[in-house]
Amino acid sequence: MVSARAVIENILALILVIVCTIIWVVHSEYFYRKFADKKTNVVEMEDPPTALALPNIILCSRSPIKNNQQYTNNALFVQYLEEELVPNIENFPGRTAIADNNLQQTDQLFVNLYSGNNLPSGKSQVQNLLYTCRDVIYNCTWQGIGQSGNDCCNMISTMIPTMNGICWSMTGNTSFNGNTQLVQNATGNKNGFTVRLQIDAYKYQRTSQQSTHPGFDVYLSDTKDIWRLINELDDPVYISSNEGVRINIQKTVKTNLESLDCGLSREKAAEQDKNAMTDPKKTPLAACLLDYVIKRCQCHPLFSEFIDIDRNRNAAMEQLYGSIYNTYVRPCSTTSMSNCVQPYMNYLMPENYQHTPTGTSDVMSDVKECMNKWHKPCQTIKYVATPEYYTSSQTFGSGFQAKFTVAYSTMKVKQSIESSDMNIIDLASYIGFAAALWFTVGHIIWSIARVFKSMCCKRETIVVDPKKERAPLTPYVNQQSADAYQSAPVVNE
Repeated sequence: MVSARAVIENILALILVIVCTIIWVVHSEYFYRKFADKKTNVVEMEDPPTALALPNIILCSRSPIKNNQQYTNNALFVQYLEEELVPNIENFPGRTAIADNNLQQTDQLFVNLYSGNNLPSGKSQVQNLLYTCRDVIYNCTWQGIGQSGNDCCNMISTMIPTMNGICWSMTGNTSFNGNTQLVQNATGNKNGFTVRLQIDAYKYQRTSQQSTHPGFDVYLSDTKDIWRLINELDDPVYISSNEGVRINIQKTVKTNLESLDCGLSREKAAEQDKNAMTDPKKTPLAACLLDYVIKRCQCHPLFSEFIDIDRNRNAAMEQLYGSIYNTYVRPCSTTSMSNCVQPYMNYLMPENYQHTPTGTSDVMSDVKECMNKWHKPCQTIKYVATPEYYTSSQTFGSGFQAKFTVAYSTMKVKQSIESSDMNIIDLASYIGFAAALWFTVGHIIWSIARVFKSMCCKRETIVVDPKKERAPLTPYVNQQSADAYQSAPVVNE
């Protein structure tokens, strides 16, 4: 039978457990609210001065198609092709869309360009209409050492189709007069890489909208991943004819550690980005969206034909390559680009990465699927540019002429590390810590209470003198059973 004292002790213990649990829950709610707020901590620092390699210089023409006898008198078709090749061309100043009553004519010319089933032939015809590096670059200079336009063009790593046009990438990690890298060791006017541009007047298109070449955009990037260059170029430095600009830059590294996939340090974040480029389970965002465009719109954007696709990367790349060059899938018309393709292309822009997909159910589900397959960069390296413009004093005949210089204005690298005020691991740790704290406090309170109880509420005990003789123990006998046994008759066998 349980004593009343034991019942009271059990009730008090239960009350103590309940109180500790309530305090633990309240304490954990504080940490959960901090986790739900999604606040970001930003730590900024500057690395000490060091020698720095120049970034990749991406040169994009605002009018990628040069003058061609076949289309000299058809400026509308040239404009049509440029809209096909430059998805963001409507953002360029001075550009107007083709009138609807002219679209039928230009659409037919575009179909004729890709007549038959030999789509690569259509691509080669378009490529012949584009400026080559030697049409544009006159010469280049590195820290006072010059070389010809042909040698400068040997620095071009690849022709890159981007949302901002067909561009050339002049890499800083290349050979220049025997130097394996363009590394700047100090600041100064004589340091830096200078490129002089020149286009003969007869080579560029003249229309009612433009009487000279509209100019170039200069982008600076640290990555060589073509799939990131397609959509991550931003903050260009614009250069027009008879203009010079010195682009003073500072390298900035922004590391985002809010995602658990990026690790806990900037070194781990950089490693994760590098591994994602070769991870067969990851598909670049641009590649995934292009694949869905081809499936849904039954066409492919013209600029995608110029992407250098690594077919051996994974099955998705092999499939995309086959889809672009499938003889039954044509390049998209401008109408298809506006109505079907553009909703997908909008999500290629970095400013839309965090936005919830909108549009038709197909677009929403496809974009979400691509976001899940894609590795969002953990580390973004930018080159903050401060352009200094001046009027170019040297001229080399008529036509477009310009010059730009890229140089570091400081050898310090600005680091910015973003991390969540609390992530899921921190939340679990703090909740576990709170549980350990308050149940330990409860245990201590209970232990102290038992000590006080043993001191002030002793039980009365009987002390037996071991020397005192004890009465012999008498075995217990059930008398009724014994009497019954004795009265039982004896059976003789």
